[in-house]
Amino acid sequence: MTTVKDIAARIHDAIDSGVRAAEDVHRSIAKLQLAPLDRIDVLAEPMQSVHELRDRSIGAIYGTIRDINRRVEKLTIELLA
Repeated sequence: MTTVKDIAARIHDAIDSGVRAAEDVHRSIAKLQLAPLDRIDVLAEPMQSVHELRDRSIGAIYGTIRDINRRVEKLTIELLA
């Protein structure tokens, strides 16, 4: 028998998969947009910092979304159980 916990977990997993897919697309697009600047010799070194900042920013945004998703799953189980 399917329980509230099972349903909440499935919804959480589906959202998490979607968030991870969106994050991957976001990272790919951001990388492509900056690639031409990487090929300019005088910008190569500063671009490393730009890439690190980009990766941290994207990671923080999607990490927050995943954290909210986990909290909603927990709250859903607590309220409906």
